[in-house]
Amino acid sequence: MNSRKTLRRFRSAFLTLVIGLNSLSSALADKPVDLNLVGGLAVGYSNFDFPAKLDHDLTFPVYQLHGGITYKRFYVVANFADNFSDADVSEEEDVGNASRYDGDISLGYQLTPSWGLFAGYKTGKTTIDYQSREDLDAGGPAPTREEYYKHEGPFVGVSFAKKFERAGRLTLSLAYADLDATNKFVQDVDDDVDEVPEFDDLTGTVKGDSTGLSLGIRWSIPVSGNLLYYLGFRVNDYEQDLTIDGNRYDNIDETITYLTTGLFFVF
Repeated sequence: MNSRKTLRRFRSAFLTLVIGLNSLSSALADKPVDLNLVGGLAVGYSNFDFPAKLDHDLTFPVYQLHGGITYKRFYVVANFADNFSDADVSEEEDVGNASRYDGDISLGYQLTPSWGLFAGYKTGKTTIDYQSREDLDAGGPAPTREEYYKHEGPFVGVSFAKKFERAGRLTLSLAYADLDATNKFVQDVDDDVDEVPEFDDLTGTVKGDSTGLSLGIRWSIPVSGNLLYYLGFRVNDYEQDLTIDGNRYDNIDETITYLTTGLFFVF
């Protein structure tokens, strides 16, 4: 993916968030003060680990956009994360470039100043464009073959926050997700059709069920007025189960982590 395409995608997503929040803020300007809008922007790194399929982890420089509405103890929050640049992939006979996005929307309720509950829907997808090493080394045309791994579905969770008088606020969250997994696997040239295929030998579109946990840690502190700085870490750990042609594949593990830092503004 070239830098111009990445810049256009980032600019479009950012402007959509900012324009939407500003328009909604103007429309609600005369509403009660317990109704607020929240917007945020962060940058950092994401790591994708899929040992059953990939020989190495994929690391991406990423940006995250946040937007939400709070009313008394209720809130609705949407998050979107995408990579600035692709990750390099090296897999036996192939090389390639990988990209990753994640998005979610959740509805929450603050039970007490410290404890909250939330539920929502999320989606995430890693896409890899492979090319043959042999074709590239020969200097001839090297067709691109797309492979991807996608999860989407509902989640529920609980959060806990601790406020420190001079050191900001620490928030912990734990969520359980029940997701549908859709994978598109490219052909492995070394596949042995006479043997029962291992998971990394599967080809074509493969669907299964995926469940797992998400753990988040965030520290935030006011900068000035309604502007807050934050540092966040999140890990999503999923296990996928599927049956293909009578063969059962259980506990196929995928882990996605995010380490980001950014700003929140309360309108």
